[in-house]
Amino acid sequence: QIEEVTKLFSDVTKVSDIIGKCDELKKNKLTQSQISQVDEIKKVASAYVEIKGEFDKGNNEAVVEKIEQLSGVYQKYGISKNIDEFKDKAQAAIEERKLIDEKLKNIRDNFNAGNFDSSLNEADELLKMNLKEEEKKEVETIKSTSETKVAEAKAKAEQEAAAARQKAIDEAIKVNASTLYEEFNTNNVGAENKYKGKMLLVTGTVYNIDKTFFLGTAYVNLMAGYVADGVTAYFSEGKSQITNVSQGQTITVLGRCSGRSLGSAILNDCVLVN
Repeated sequence: QIEEVTKLFSDVTKVSDIIGKCDELKKNKLTQSQISQVDEIKKVASAYVEIKGEFDKGNNEAVVEKIEQLSGVYQKYGISKNIDEFKDKAQAAIEERKLIDEKLKNIRDNFNAGNFDSSLNEADELLKMNLKEEEKKEVETIKSTSETKVAEAKAKAEQEAAAARQKAIDEAIKVNASTLYEEFNTNNVGAENKYKGKMLLVTGTVYNIDKTFFLGTAYVNLMAGYVADGVTAYFSEGKSQITNVSQGQTITVLGRCSGRSLGSAILNDCVLVN
């Protein structure tokens, strides 16, 4: 009868039945050795039922603790695979919970500090994880608010950039490419005093568009009468601005004058105005 009860471990859905059968067995006249054997079988069966119950409820720390308390005695009853699977999944869930708790702390700290870009990125990561329902709602709220705040900050930055650009345009010295070239080539000292280090708004006809050999900095040469490279305008950032510029087109650029080089008036850090 003891052997028949032990065989029930082969079907984990019947392990709970073992507990009652062990109680029935102990009503018989058993030897001390048989009593110990039945007690062990009942202990393993009871532990399995408790472990599964804790696992189903998500009490992963309790799962690991109860398995460790068994000290491997379950291994001789053919349920090692099932117990080990509970343990592996529980340990993985514990590690994930630690990571979730850490990320929840980070997202709350960043959100409360107004670091909405960071809290938005963290929200996307957290929503892929196994969150509790109340945690999911909290993260979704943080994400929604962060998206709004990021959009507002972006709009504000764009408005400020546009205002700053317009201010620079309004305050820049307006001159055409031919005049600028002529002033530098007829009186370089006077032209440097007038233009060097200052923001200029220069209009001219495009001769060519290219980039420097070593650094790959994009530039546009503006004609000054018959001089092909009367003014050279360097676009260190925003190269895409001049992607569609073509030879012979009249453009206006905003840039800081650095003087003259190889006969050309030089503008650096340029932006295309129109």
